[in-house]
Amino acid sequence: MSKSSDAREITRRPIRPRSIEYYEPPIDAALAANKVAWEADGRQAAVLIHDLQNYWIEPFERPEPMIDRISWLRSVAHQIGMPVVYTGARPALSDIDRGFAIDMFGPGIGRNPGALSSDTQIIDALAPQTGDHIIAKLRYSAFFRTHLDQMLRSRGVTQLLISGVYAHHGCMISAIDAYMHDYQVFFVTDALGDDDYESHLSATDYVAEVCGMVTSTDILASQLQPLARHRALHRRASD
Repeated sequence: MSKSSDAREITRRPIRPRSIEYYEPPIDAALAANKVAWEADGRQAAVLIHDLQNYWIEPFERPEPMIDRISWLRSVAHQIGMPVVYTGARPALSDIDRGFAIDMFGPGIGRNPGALSSDTQIIDALAPQTGDHIIAKLRYSAFFRTHLDQMLRSRGVTQLLISGVYAHHGCMISAIDAYMHDYQVFFVTDALGDDDYESHLSATDYVAEVCGMVTSTDILASQLQPLARHRALHRRASD
């Protein structure tokens, strides 16, 4: 069978599960795999909100707990003045632009049969705010053929706090790539989503093993909120 006929066959398969049942994100099991004991520093960190587009979130039966945790992470980042970076998969311009991903997953976001104009938009509940950065990407990694590395370095960022979907796809690959670009990676397990618990845990295990530290919003609260409170007091004193 030719490559083009293979691709046509694949487009008839579901690109993502029709429905992703709710599961409690792994926390204790994920944290237990850590090899390092880094601490997030709001003066050097940025938050990455990975691919929270309608197309990717729609399959989740109950995305609200994950969304609430990401919203908290973004709020703390804004209070401190940390950069907040959104990624979003952009539609491929052609089959050549899509590359071998067309064999794996079909034409992709914005080009699949029945695609909606709203598919590529960030969900309303976490729409980017003034000052947030948006990175359009074509492959799993947020760094691949984007200006993310340049933008982070220009702001003195050395740590990257990763949240979003899907943990064992773009989030994990972005974590690996961040490590390869010499960033300390913090993989925020309860601010990530995936197809199921097992896939989620496999991603956190891999990150902990080879490229970063798994953390949680509770841990980050203890590390970041003192600085957030200090910045808030300073702003009030300056008013």
